[in-house]
Amino acid sequence: MLLSRLHKLKPILSSTKQLLFRSHFPSGRHLSELVKLTEHGIRDNDRDLLHVETRNMCRCETCFGKHNHQKTGQPFRTGNLHPGVKVTDIGNVSEHYVSLTWSDGHTGLVARTIRGEYGPEPVPTILDKYLDLSMRYNRCQEFWSAKTDENSKVFDYNTVISSVGNTRDFLAHYMIHGVGFLTEIPANKEMLDIIADLKCGPIRETIFGGVDVVRFKPNPATAGYGSGSLAGHTDLNYYYQNPHVEFFHAMENTVEGGDSFWVDTFSAISEVREERPDYFDILCRVPIYHRFTPPGTDHYVRSHHTLVTMLGEDIFQISDNPWSTDTPLATYTLDLETRRQWWEAYLYYRAKVEDQSRWIMRKLEGGEVMVLDNFRVCHGRKEFGRTEHGQERMVGTAYVNWNHLQRVLLSPVEAEPCFLETEKH
Repeated sequence: MLLSRLHKLKPILSSTKQLLFRSHFPSGRHLSELVKLTEHGIRDNDRDLLHVETRNMCRCETCFGKHNHQKTGQPFRTGNLHPGVKVTDIGNVSEHYVSLTWSDGHTGLVARTIRGEYGPEPVPTILDKYLDLSMRYNRCQEFWSAKTDENSKVFDYNTVISSVGNTRDFLAHYMIHGVGFLTEIPANKEMLDIIADLKCGPIRETIFGGVDVVRFKPNPATAGYGSGSLAGHTDLNYYYQNPHVEFFHAMENTVEGGDSFWVDTFSAISEVREERPDYFDILCRVPIYHRFTPPGTDHYVRSHHTLVTMLGEDIFQISDNPWSTDTPLATYTLDLETRRQWWEAYLYYRAKVEDQSRWIMRKLEGGEVMVLDNFRVCHGRKEFGRTEHGQERMVGTAYVNWNHLQRVLLSPVEAEPCFLETEKH
């Protein structure tokens, strides 16, 4: 029995307390037995772990790849990972690990510290600073309902790319506010060069290709190629997995008008959540339809999303594009009362997006780059026109995955060996 052996472990555990197994019976219902490994210094915060979790967290070289940092799947292949698995014995306790034996007969290691879990510096320091932010927890983001000096801050491009630390600071600023502005881009830099300098590639291709240059075209296949105003929107909602991070590179902008604007939809929808929980529920629950089907092309893309996508209690994504919304299809698939409630809720939210006091507005000049969180911030533009021959508005656009920015924030500058402590255990 484990408890009968604890007195033998006291010299090893020094000031640590005895391992405590507890059974919880809320409402008379038996739940899985818990093991309070925090009594042995595992993690800085007090938490209980399921026995099956400790088995899945084993960091021995049989269960966890030392070089690829991935679980090998050994307990899954053998069928030993199941709700009934139990910790049966405690072995040696070192600075970063505790040795456990489970009822499946396996003896392995569970990390006591972040370093034991993820490896040596600089990873723990970076995790402390950036991990939750890169995982899009709302508590780490700053919602905004008006332009401020901070959310509209403009960064010097050459300074940002001059060091890994400066690049991280810029990307962290972008993740906090959903927007990031860069100026003084060298004239010889193209979009792919810029993304490479920021170490955020590769780009994600869409039906518009890799890098798409948005400029005026007569009778355009999409509204973005015209010269009219564009209501605030998120891009490519007709994809089921629409791109997350969008780059805008102002290559030339000598036209009259055409100012760009941005609005934080997370701020707007948070206000709806507080003021009208019933509207918020509808916008989280009822799907809306999007399509991009310009005639005479092979582009035929459709999807449906809820306006608001949640991840737990956090707002994760807003999908809102007024001119790609397929209202006719909704009239065939949703009942009249559901549609009435949805429109009432949507227009309540949309009034906040259209409120210009909430906007950051800026005319992107040639040689400037703007980075957008396409899951959070609506972008649009004012109408523009040419008053002289040769005036042009050319903006390159490209998309990358959020995880490529996360990689820059969290990766060590250089690869370092990991889990050296396990060999000494």
